[in-house]
Amino acid sequence: MDNYFEIQNTISKIIIGEKRVVKNGIEYIFHHPTPRETYNSYLIYEERLKELKAKSIMTEKEIFDLAEKQKIYTKRDEASFTFLEKVNRDLNRKFKTVDPRFKKSFKKRIEENQKQLSLLNSKRTALKSHSAEYLAYQSRLNYLLAKCIRKRNNEYFWPDVDTMLNTIQTDVYNFLMEEYIKFINGMPIQKIRAAARSPLWQTSFRYSVESGQQLFSQPSSEWDINKILLCYWSMIYKNVYEKDNCPPQAIIDDDDLFDDWLDKEQKKSRDKKSNKKQSFVKPAEMSTILN
Repeated sequence: MDNYFEIQNTISKIIIGEKRVVKNGIEYIFHHPTPRETYNSYLIYEERLKELKAKSIMTEKEIFDLAEKQKIYTKRDEASFTFLEKVNRDLNRKFKTVDPRFKKSFKKRIEENQKQLSLLNSKRTALKSHSAEYLAYQSRLNYLLAKCIRKRNNEYFWPDVDTMLNTIQTDVYNFLMEEYIKFINGMPIQKIRAAARSPLWQTSFRYSVESGQQLFSQPSSEWDINKILLCYWSMIYKNVYEKDNCPPQAIIDDDDLFDDWLDKEQKKSRDKKSNKKQSFVKPAEMSTILN
């Protein structure tokens, strides 16, 4: 079973929707952007991208085309990156269930693949960091950083982006940006899934579904990524718990084993539907057969 207190902490963080960090003795409180702030950030991105293109700053495509010509990073490299990502995902999923005799070789292969992935990813990242899209994305992030970091009394730290960029120390800026990106990208999916399948949360979720009562204080249109994923996985686990062939709890509690079980169930369902379609004969076709 998953750790009760850790799950309780995860659920509380998701409901509150904040993250507190401290740098140089100063507390910063992260908030998720409102729909309006998110919309404004995309407008900033688009406007900045137009400006950069007008100044002949190369786009990602132009940079990667040039890298291909100069053989710095080729299409073959990109294909290898995509392939290695898939292989590593598959190996990591199979690692828990593989015969113990082969675990050492499995682990070695995963580590070797990860080294190759890291090398290719460092090349990709370096190339992208010079593109117009990347620079426009930085402008978008700067806007969100200024808007979504507050003091304990909910006041903004900076009145606008320019003030933030002109007054913030480099080490503080880098720290806050790194932490904020982690924050808006959401909590680790393993933690969210553990919370979603827990009896503690499932009770609240089932009551909300059956009664029509809101789960969170915000309307669903304003949910952040953590709330969306929590509800997505809550529905999946709720449906599985209600199935006649519900797997043992040990499988449900293991993400990789559960994903394998879910894949098999979905395949069975697809095969069943396919067989039904094949066995169904239209009335017009039936009359032809009978004649």
